[in-house]
Amino acid sequence: MRCTIDGCDRKAVTRGLCHSCYLTALRLVQAGEATWTALEATGLCGPLMRTPNAFAAAYAKKLPVVVDLPGQTRMFEEEPIDE
Repeated sequence: MRCTIDGCDRKAVTRGLCHSCYLTALRLVQAGEATWTALEATGLCGPLMRTPNAFAAAYAKKLPVVVDLPGQTRMFEEEPIDE
């Protein structure tokens, strides 16, 4: 699939945009000059498609137990520190 922007022939990676066009759109959104909804409505980008990623699935299988604490989340269960 190619980038949806006229004149751009690079491979689409996110929201129907190539990496370069996506970063340009992202900067506009972050600066408050556009919204993803408005860009989608004008056909300048597609919706965000969350598809399973092979790396993310493999990484999730390797993670140790996640510990949720009030007000924070730690990625790894920590060993007690002997002082």
